[in-house]
Amino acid sequence: MGYLSAQDPVKGQGLSIAAENLDGNHGFRYNLPVPYASGPPSRGTPSASVPPPLKLKMSYSFDAEDADLILRAADGGEFRVHRCILSVASPVFRDMFTFPQPLDSTHQLPHVDLPEPTKTLDILLRYIYPIPSPKIEDFATLTNVLVSAEKYGAEGVTSRLRTILASSYFLDLDPLRVYAIACRWSFLEEAKLASTHTVYVDLAKQGELCTEEMKYMSGLDYHRLLVLQQARKDTVQKVVAEQPVLGSCCYVGYGEVKKLLVEEVSRKKLDVSECLSVLEGSGKVKPCKNGLCTLGRAKLEVFVKGVMGGLGELPSSI
Repeated sequence: MGYLSAQDPVKGQGLSIAAENLDGNHGFRYNLPVPYASGPPSRGTPSASVPPPLKLKMSYSFDAEDADLILRAADGGEFRVHRCILSVASPVFRDMFTFPQPLDSTHQLPHVDLPEPTKTLDILLRYIYPIPSPKIEDFATLTNVLVSAEKYGAEGVTSRLRTILASSYFLDLDPLRVYAIACRWSFLEEAKLASTHTVYVDLAKQGELCTEEMKYMSGLDYHRLLVLQQARKDTVQKVVAEQPVLGSCCYVGYGEVKKLLVEEVSRKKLDVSECLSVLEGSGKVKPCKNGLCTLGRAKLEVFVKGVMGGLGELPSSI
């Protein structure tokens, strides 16, 4: 689907080859220099014509003329594909192609009707084909393509999607949803990684925002997160209990100090100054009930430093 053009090597112009897709929808265009037939020109005599810079068109429209099959999505989208590529990527497609397929009356090619929508099928095929893969930036799309990759046994696609799932983008977006998706597909390493990010999530409040992905997470999987958070609280509680008691005249609400420390330190990465700000900004911890003691904050700071210094490493994953 292209052409070859050559300049006369006798004139010292060199030989170049150009190829271009003629339908304008996909493919590439390039110009590459080929060694001169009579040797390169001298350094003092530059070539009269310089090949244009390399240009690649990265899009692909699944309408190749040499395709030997049409995949038809549930909502009508059509993809001209190559059975040899799909057969390598998917044993399900490979087995499917062993059966005769009806001919498409328009294109005179065998066609297969699939239940996936155009968007999902398009992304799946782009991860199968040796072409640039599209970005996936939302959980719904990622889940839909994972479902299709599993259905067709496209293990190579699934492997790449696992990497995307465990990326910092999705972990920062919602670690609990990453954990739920990883549990659904038994991605053990990804689930463990996501659990390290869920320690900063208030599971009680997050439960009010039940997502589609969480419907596929077992009670045991969710329980593991609760156990992890409780283990962190128990560790902080033990260290807090080992600290010298604040004098009753120095701070009102000593019990609140301990309770808030356990809750905040077990769920957040805080330094001493941040802990003090949280405690004093809570409204539950007030210095000296008589307003006369000047040692209150100093003692509180010593108390918080003792807790932070004695913590060590908290449990971080399931």
